[in-house]
Amino acid sequence: MYTTSADVSQGEQLDRDEWLRACHWTQRPLVLLQPANKRTMRWNGVRAADDDVKSWPADRWAALAQTMTQAMPHAQILFCGSPAEAGYLRQLKAAVGSTTPAIEIAALPLGRLKALLDIAHSMVSVDTGPAHLAAALGCPLVVLFGGRSPRTWAPRSGRGGAVSVVGGLPECQRVDQIQLETVVDAWHRLPSRGVPGASSTDNAPRPRQGPSATSPLAVAEGA
Repeated sequence: MYTTSADVSQGEQLDRDEWLRACHWTQRPLVLLQPANKRTMRWNGVRAADDDVKSWPADRWAALAQTMTQAMPHAQILFCGSPAEAGYLRQLKAAVGSTTPAIEIAALPLGRLKALLDIAHSMVSVDTGPAHLAAALGCPLVVLFGGRSPRTWAPRSGRGGAVSVVGGLPECQRVDQIQLETVVDAWHRLPSRGVPGASSTDNAPRPRQGPSATSPLAVAEGA
């Protein structure tokens, strides 16, 4: 593991705030889902899941988003990625099978992603760059590992934010071996991060109790 830190510029904050106002999301807790990694896209489209050890099935991403809207009815759930990943994000939105505006997609430039992570309620991500950025900005994070060791590669927060790791070597060879219930449990167990203007109920989806289903690294708080 290693610790990083990041800062959001005033210009990035202003861009974020203008974008949120345009989307009518300024008073809603944001939960970001980062499903893609650098291997997801090929020159001719989305890489086959069997050829990507970091790929989590679309139906599980959809079920996770739906579970989040049930736990936090006033939250905005965003499948996010780079502009190059917009087609993949549309596939995931279609997999949700719902027209609810509470689950949307957002192809984000890096500066806007940084600014959103600076205020977001939480993020669930595969093992990829935005997960490390989330940790650096103190955003509560669940990160899904496949064929790499979390003890070496898991992000650590420079701001003391929680990082919950699921999967990874030696137990897990591929991200698609991680069950939905494991990810949901890890997300429920993240500590709350307050969002201005949101109710305490919206900021704290914590109905689950009992032993954690996450790895021994479960909640690694940056230090």
